[in-house]
Amino acid sequence: MYMADERRACILRLLAEGGQVRSRELVREFGVTDETIRTDLEQMAQAGLLRRVRGGAVYTPPGGGEDDAVRPDCQLAALAAAHLPPGAVVYADDSPYLPALAAEAARRDWVLVTAATRRLPQLLTAAASPRLYCPGGRPDVETGLLVPEHWPADAPQPQAALLTPQGVRPDRIGYTASAAARLAELVLPLVSRVLLIVPAGAMGHDAPHSLPCTPDRLITEDAVPPELAHLPADLIPRLTPEQLRAESEFDY
Repeated sequence: MYMADERRACILRLLAEGGQVRSRELVREFGVTDETIRTDLEQMAQAGLLRRVRGGAVYTPPGGGEDDAVRPDCQLAALAAAHLPPGAVVYADDSPYLPALAAEAARRDWVLVTAATRRLPQLLTAAASPRLYCPGGRPDVETGLLVPEHWPADAPQPQAALLTPQGVRPDRIGYTASAAARLAELVLPLVSRVLLIVPAGAMGHDAPHSLPCTPDRLITEDAVPPELAHLPADLIPRLTPEQLRAESEFDY
């Protein structure tokens, strides 16, 4: 038997990874009724965990409330932040986890370096207002990232990188967008620590634009493939729709 909060935790993970969910797809994935998913989304919206839209829901950045503790993006961000000191200069990839990392940056007085200009409205919320720096550069139309040819000499030099690639191998990482890979390529020689913050779906997989990288730590879900098991890791529980369907025939 599973409880509704387990299903809602899984919905939160899907939101953190993809930015939005469709009610029809959730009904199919979880094997529950339309009414059950409607109730889930309404109660999660009331808690500030998502925003309802026609046909589903969209991701809402952390609001600084008690419910942030159940959000997988906030859990992963907190695990990563525990490995970096207050006042650090930290580079972060553009990813669904960036708003949660911005909230940690504000709490820990980091300088958060990012080229993700499209996420600035999310990063500048009352709950997540860190010191921000963008290195500037040529805008990439596909991603909205600003990509410099070289790291600016007068820019803050990151001490650590929080990377969220779409593919992770033992000695390589990969991105679906070439601009994101180029930024990581510029940053990696500058930093002394590299933490990968990735959903389990990226583990053990390739992505089109790859580069060498052996991380100091993985921040992910407890579904690490054997080829990556030797890397130090901090894990949060992973619960999938398939697991929920297998555990119970009841519709809560």
